[in-house]
Amino acid sequence: MKLKSFLLCISISLYYLPTFAQDVNGSQDHEIIGRYPGSTIKYYYTKEYAELDFPQEIKDAEPSKIVTGKGKHTSILYEAPTNVSPLEIFRNYESAIKNGKGTLLFSCKGKYAPDGCDDYKKFYGLKFFNANYYEKRHNNTDQYILLNGSDDQAFLLGIFENATTKIYVEVGIDGNSFGDKPGIQVEILEEAKMKDGLITSALFEEEMDMNGKIALYGILFETGKATLKDESKHELSLVVEYLQKYPNINIYVAGHTDDTGSLDLNMELSQQRAEAVITYLTDQGVNQNRMHANGVGPFAPVTTNETEEGKKLNRRVEIVKRLR
Repeated sequence: MKLKSFLLCISISLYYLPTFAQDVNGSQDHEIIGRYPGSTIKYYYTKEYAELDFPQEIKDAEPSKIVTGKGKHTSILYEAPTNVSPLEIFRNYESAIKNGKGTLLFSCKGKYAPDGCDDYKKFYGLKFFNANYYEKRHNNTDQYILLNGSDDQAFLLGIFENATTKIYVEVGIDGNSFGDKPGIQVEILEEAKMKDGLITSALFEEEMDMNGKIALYGILFETGKATLKDESKHELSLVVEYLQKYPNINIYVAGHTDDTGSLDLNMELSQQRAEAVITYLTDQGVNQNRMHANGVGPFAPVTTNETEEGKKLNRRVEIVKRLR
């Protein structure tokens, strides 16, 4: 599978600005995708871990095809400017996802057939828009959800993905949520991935080429120590193979821990583990001068440390391409 570059900011028709005077207190745009120009945040919700279902199509006579994301959830309800059509807003978000190297999984616009969100020929005829958001609101009473489902509506689901991260972006647009001002519901679910099976040399090389780094979860150590386990040899061999294939490339080896225990011990342990990796690579014939070890400790988590799954994702070794 061709992996996408991980997008941090989109700056085409949509853009990110640091503050907006009329936004609700404590709210902000998400860094993955901005707001439609002139919109204001009316409701804002974030939770470190949630499970969220996203529809990918309107099915005949059976429940909608669903994809479930698990991770950090951010929900933002925007009030759009006066007299802007949902179709114009839809096109802006659609372009932002595509031009930001995301993938559009599903979209619909308007209420009626053909291809409407509430296509009357489908199972969810006159129900899709409300059903989708009502279900989310029903499952989480802390979160405000767009519910009108007017004739003038649009919906899209996009995804940004690389080897370690998958981010779902859902946008629902309702034409009369605020009188003559459309409502824009943006749902963002950030899912940190563990790799299924073994990382291949092709995937290793692709991630280094596209993102300049790769997170390795198969380089394992004895608990509380910097002693490499035997099962680490596969991913360590990929590092050796890559450096042998590209003799002009140098790397940083960054050790990461979760946030369990004292900061000083985690910093020391992560440094020792990064150095242990370099020692192994040197023993395999890689020039030590091409590598630099650094212990990051718990300072750069990929997700929350409040769950065991999150801690597991945060304990990793990253190989980072050096520019000199």
